[in-house]
Amino acid sequence: MSRFLPSNRKIRHLHGISLRNLALAKLSQPRGQAIDDEYIPTTLSSPSKILAQREGRLGHSQSFADLKSSAIEEEGLEGSANGNAANGSPQKVKGKRRQTLRRRSTLSWSHETPENRQRLLQEAVADRRLDSFFTLHRAGDNEPLYISEVKHKSMNADFQHFDLSTVKGFSRLDHVTVKVWATKNGGQFGQLLETDVNLPSLVWLGKNLEDFELSFAKNAIVFHMSDGVYTLMDYIPNIQSFLSSNLAQPPARRVATLPLQETSSFDALMKLKDLAECIDDAINTQASICTQIETFIQKSQSQTATVEALALRDSAAQKTRNAANKERREVEGLREEKTRRLKSLESRRTDIAAQRVAQDVAGLGLKDEQITFERIKQEQERIRYERTGQFRRVAQELLNVFPIEPIEDHFLCFKINDLYLPNAQVFEDEITYNGPPMDADTTAAALGFVAQVVVRLELYLGIALPYEPFPCGSTSTIFDPLSPAKELGLGSSSGSVNGWNRMMAEGSAKNTGLTLPTPESHPFRLFPLYRHGSQSKRFRWAIYLLNKDIEELMQHSGCKVIDPRTTLANLKYLLSVLASGQGEMPRRKIGIVKGLDARS
Repeated sequence: MSRFLPSNRKIRHLHGISLRNLALAKLSQPRGQAIDDEYIPTTLSSPSKILAQREGRLGHSQSFADLKSSAIEEEGLEGSANGNAANGSPQKVKGKRRQTLRRRSTLSWSHETPENRQRLLQEAVADRRLDSFFTLHRAGDNEPLYISEVKHKSMNADFQHFDLSTVKGFSRLDHVTVKVWATKNGGQFGQLLETDVNLPSLVWLGKNLEDFELSFAKNAIVFHMSDGVYTLMDYIPNIQSFLSSNLAQPPARRVATLPLQETSSFDALMKLKDLAECIDDAINTQASICTQIETFIQKSQSQTATVEALALRDSAAQKTRNAANKERREVEGLREEKTRRLKSLESRRTDIAAQRVAQDVAGLGLKDEQITFERIKQEQERIRYERTGQFRRVAQELLNVFPIEPIEDHFLCFKINDLYLPNAQVFEDEITYNGPPMDADTTAAALGFVAQVVVRLELYLGIALPYEPFPCGSTSTIFDPLSPAKELGLGSSSGSVNGWNRMMAEGSAKNTGLTLPTPESHPFRLFPLYRHGSQSKRFRWAIYLLNKDIEELMQHSGCKVIDPRTTLANLKYLLSVLASGQGEMPRRKIGIVKGLDARS
């Protein structure tokens, strides 16, 4: 049973629309007939007229079964006319014989193959399957307020539900225009039907369509509302039987009806003499009907106003209750948030007080710590000054032990301990030498002195050089733990160098750990600072490594490197910078050996 009165059905209660029995073919129109009294519905039907119409009717030819049943019925009628059966025996009174339905002729498919039958069935079904959608309009307005989705290949289309309660000026109306658009085989959409729907006049079908057993007419529209499913009376063929069944919605309240009055019959109308009397009678009838309508409206106006006012008050009260509940929930939430923030604020105040106490306690010893800090800072400055002075003294002593002097009439040519050491570019094959005379033993001894100076500076300055030199007079060496074996091969084709390359490759393959190689484990990475047979390329590589160590010392001391190949010039510049400074140079402290000290 519907929960809403017919007058209370509004568009806001409409949630969905379904279509049933879609068909593009229009209903056949009745053939045109002349305007005559015979075709007026209210014309009296006399027995002679009914008999004449029955005799003039042309029926279908009957099959053998139909002829047999007709013969039996005629025989029964003849016997009943005499009160006896056809054989003369008394006839027994029986109930009315149930009329049998004539089977549809399907003999044309009897000799068809199953494939053809399936094809014919699919064609029959595909002829009724359409692509469709619908639009909702205000009455008299062509602009749609809602456009549904397209349902493809469907005779009974069920569209998605919607909500029209938020559409201003449309949700409170009880009239809506529904336009259905359809197409076949993916063509252009065309308007299939247009219906102006009055929601109070809809027929309630039930809660859903599953319990509805009657059939719909072609192109029927079903309306899904809040309390059930509705449709128009025109879409149900057996409307009288449906209204008399339990599915029909009973009246929610008694409605006052006007007393029944007889209208003019066809015979009374035919008695009117002329056109003037007909017009006067029509005017009088119209006035009487208008009076009756006005009287009915005046009587029911107060009841309608009361019902509408009650509905409006209920709606306003419900909105007020909802708003109050919402505000109540918001107030509860704000109270909880306030309580949480008060607890957090109290906790923070406690933490601030504890931190202030700790800060006051720590501030008591801050002055003593500042005094200690200033004393340590002054001590650090003194130690730094003394260290710089010791660096000056060490550099000056190195210059005294290993004097580096330039050679007259030769640009950038220096000697150490009166031993001439050419620059690195002199040892390259493509350079033509134009300097002082040199020999291999003098060069090896000079390189040994340079290696000793580099080792002393490494220890005094506290620097870890990338290439460690091993001073040993004229047979000094230098170790390369970083360069790859391919770079150390130097591309020579001699047998000895190739042997060194194989040894270095094998050593690099073995050195897969995280520790660097050592001279004991990788002797092939130890390069001589003297010429030895045909290994001139290894000798040049050793000089290159020694110059890189000097360059590292200069960069650590803040000296600018102009040309790293000038070995003695760079070393002279480095020692001069370290020995320079203001103030008196400190003297060397006289120490004792702990093993000879009597106090030890």
